[in-house]
Amino acid sequence: MPTEPYDIILPRNIENPELERMLGMFSDLIEETVNYGTHVFTWCFETARGKDENVPIFMSYRHILELLDAISILMRQSCIDPCIVLLRAVFESTLSIEYILENNTIQRGMDFMVSYYHNELKHYRRWDPDDPMYAEFQSILRSDKILGNWELSEIPDVKEEIEKRKKIFELERYRESEAEYQNLRRRGTTNPKWYSLHNGPSSIEKLAERLDRRGMYNILYRQWSKSVHGTDLIRGKISIDDEKRVSVHQIRLPTNAEEVTKYSVSFALLNMRTFTDRFCPNKKAENTQWYKDNIQSQYVELVEKNIIKVV
Repeated sequence: MPTEPYDIILPRNIENPELERMLGMFSDLIEETVNYGTHVFTWCFETARGKDENVPIFMSYRHILELLDAISILMRQSCIDPCIVLLRAVFESTLSIEYILENNTIQRGMDFMVSYYHNELKHYRRWDPDDPMYAEFQSILRSDKILGNWELSEIPDVKEEIEKRKKIFELERYRESEAEYQNLRRRGTTNPKWYSLHNGPSSIEKLAERLDRRGMYNILYRQWSKSVHGTDLIRGKISIDDEKRVSVHQIRLPTNAEEVTKYSVSFALLNMRTFTDRFCPNKKAENTQWYKDNIQSQYVELVEKNIIKVV
């Protein structure tokens, strides 16, 4: 027999019809931006010119659409706090897209790809019994309280996978970024961030500053990071009444539903505009018409007033 939750802590059913309606409206709004975003993605993908440097641009956009789609699903069920983790990732991918497209697009795209394949290479080397990284990794696994007792499968054809990655760095279009990656390693950077290559920003904070997103970083990203790292555990989740009694708020509290929806739609619109401007400017008028016909009135109302009040 399945265990039923203690509904004071976890009410799985939304009993307030108006709240259910509003959450559904928010979810529909985010979903509509994702749906239209898939069209923008397709138009731009079909018209884009270039090679490997486009991979991080378009896959970052795909990642954003996937995350926003997940937020729309969570929103309908009033699972608001977990959306913050996803929004943080949306912000990071948005910065990646903007930085690659800002200038030196081919170089920065290839910097991303080189960093990506080095991380792939490290992963496979840890599973190669003949690699020095294998013994260290096995020692780490054996000391783990949980994984140390598990029988973990080996990666088939691991040596072939390693050689595939190594050969990528020998390709002409990868050589400059590979040389810069190795240069940073020689200077003491163990795991260079892709955006730090070629004298780029040294951190996400510096990247946001470079792109004039410093305000968003400090106001949003810093706070969202607390949810990711499990340190934002008290604010908005505990209350104390006049008699000093402590109450722990329920899970699935809709308090920040509006804020999450605002930022979800804003990031969706921002990336639509970025991609349209860069890859298919002939679709600008169509984008504008879609916005006016489908989301403008709801989005403006959401930005200008508080719809949900939780006391």
